[in-house]
Amino acid sequence: MAYDGGPDGDQACGLVAEENSDGYTGFWTNDPATVDDISTALGAV
Repeated sequence: MAYDGGPDGDQACGLVAEENSDGYTGFWTNDPATVDDISTALGAV
């Protein structure tokens, strides 16, 4: 999941997670560059 922050890029956030037998493994980020990388990997426009 990635949100570019809309009109305020400082509000960008992203979540990358993988479900496994024990729950989920992943990370949350507020770094705009990392959020952009997530969006690109997901094919977001």
